[in-house]
Amino acid sequence: MLHEALKQTNLTAEETRALEKALKQVKTKFAKVVTNAVIYGSTIKQSEPVKRKDLNVLVIMNQKDNDVARSLEEVLEQVDKKIKLDLKILSLEEYVAEAHLESSFYRKVTQEGVEIYKNDELLEPVSS
Repeated sequence: MLHEALKQTNLTAEETRALEKALKQVKTKFAKVVTNAVIYGSTIKQSEPVKRKDLNVLVIMNQKDNDVARSLEEVLEQVDKKIKLDLKILSLEEYVAEAHLESSFYRKVTQEGVEIYKNDELLEPVSS
């Protein structure tokens, strides 16, 4: 999914490697809680490469857990010293609330964002 998604962006090879490392950590250590990851920002889809200070990354978890969110943030911030990941971690419930409010953050993510990770197993409804 990542490489297909990145075709929609102007990320550098270094930024791409940083995201690959970050997603490897997500899949290895946080697969039971992370449902989605989206990169976003006004420069992500520009046709020309841009010198960025950081990459905005939204990480959505299946439920609110501050300890897990803190651990996730610590792990992802250590992925690459040259590429700063500016993380926003929300629960699925919090993200849905942003959608209902049609907040500026939600609009920014939906208009500028590119989904780079989706865990379908966590998103499927549980049958009774």
